[in-house]
Amino acid sequence: MKATIVAALALLATACDEKEGGADETALKAAHSAAEAELRRSGGPQTTLRGVQLYRQAQGGIAVCGQASLPNSGGAFTLFVSLVTPREGETPLVEQHVATSGSTASRVFVETVSRCYEDGGPPAQQRAGAPPPMPPVPDRLPEVARPEVPAPQPRAALPLATPPSDPTPALITEPPRFQGRVVTMRQNGNLRAHPGGGGQVVRVVPGGTALKVFGDAPGGWLEVGAEAPEGWMHGSMTR
Repeated sequence: MKATIVAALALLATACDEKEGGADETALKAAHSAAEAELRRSGGPQTTLRGVQLYRQAQGGIAVCGQASLPNSGGAFTLFVSLVTPREGETPLVEQHVATSGSTASRVFVETVSRCYEDGGPPAQQRAGAPPPMPPVPDRLPEVARPEVPAPQPRAALPLATPPSDPTPALITEPPRFQGRVVTMRQNGNLRAHPGGGGQVVRVVPGGTALKVFGDAPGGWLEVGAEAPEGWMHGSMTR
């Protein structure tokens, strides 16, 4: 295992001295190897990965995002985020977060929405190494007043028109189908209008709420709702 990490370090150190193009590819492969080695160190040699995506960070390092099956933690696939930072003459620094419990799932959610995209990580004005801000999840849910709908205005009667002899049938858009999967919220979570950390918060779903899954998106996002699609929730917030 140590030999694997040292090999990953050599690849990362070499990537820092090369030009754009091949250097990026080498650095990404080295980061993948370092993250995988760290996962197998904690999860067992039979640890397997899937859906892995890599993103360069604004303040250096590479975020490795995906799912891993850890035999030492039951073997079920779960989300993880690894921040790999090369260090000259030393093994690469791997900051790893795996969703194996409620608290670690919350941290993986925060790391996913703040790091799993190109030039991710804390903004320039934020101190490097400081934990990213938590998403806006209130402790108590406020009462949301229903918006008043204005009464429809009466419309003037229109003259009857003769329908065409061969009318064109209207296109029927089939709504997303229920996949037969139901998830339960681990804790309070933000339901967003679009997948990804930048999606607008539609509402806050209380912990323990059961939701139906109607679709998914890269990065662990699920399209959920009570009876119909209402928005997107990150998979780390559910069980």
